[in-house]
Amino acid sequence: MERANDPMFNEIINACASKRIKKLMGFRNDWNKEIIAQFYATVYFGYIDGERAMFWMTEGTLYRITYPRFARVFGFGQNDANCPKLHLQSPLPVEEMKFMYPRGQVHNAGKVAGLYTYYSILNRLLRKTITPRGGNPADISLHARNFLATLRPGGPDFCVGDFIWEEIKYISKNPLKICGYAPYLMIMIEKVTKTKYGTDARHERLRPSVPKQRVMPSPHRYSENEDEIETEEGGAYQQT
Repeated sequence: MERANDPMFNEIINACASKRIKKLMGFRNDWNKEIIAQFYATVYFGYIDGERAMFWMTEGTLYRITYPRFARVFGFGQNDANCPKLHLQSPLPVEEMKFMYPRGQVHNAGKVAGLYTYYSILNRLLRKTITPRGGNPADISLHARNFLATLRPGGPDFCVGDFIWEEIKYISKNPLKICGYAPYLMIMIEKVTKTKYGTDARHERLRPSVPKQRVMPSPHRYSENEDEIETEEGGAYQQT
């Protein structure tokens, strides 16, 4: 994506870098399906000496990790911990998502359909990385809305480590749960258990297609009330 040197791609990359998620977005790590399934089948959350903690079983042995150590595994320190936590907010109402859509598509707010190309690409990237979701792929659901909204130009900062922690917690309690965050969890489990496991699930590169006709807000204007919509010809890209 960086090699394309495309202005819109560069804007997406810069937005991810500014929110400290660029490395996670490009992270690739194969995983062991059984190990991840065991994790989600047994994980529960509590506290150790006043710190949030995660407990789970791997091959019959109980393991645990506190939130500070969890954050460090993924490279997040105190600066990240001091940022606002998205899960302390309610999921973003659809009315507050309208800036992500051209004027003629605001009725789709909360849906994948009709997004400006910038947000459409970001949503596809996030859904495969930091905001994995089961259920209806046509919807942008729950706190994934808040996450996507922070990536608007000038969007607020937030605690990335806490977001991932709370999403793992949500997935573990959801009756329609998916084994999300498998590549990241595999790293965490191997560090805590001090064991290297064989892998049988391949973490593929992301190759989201880009419409030939890109729909973007006028330069530096991200408002549902904008006067005009710019379009330009674009092509598909491959993340390398």
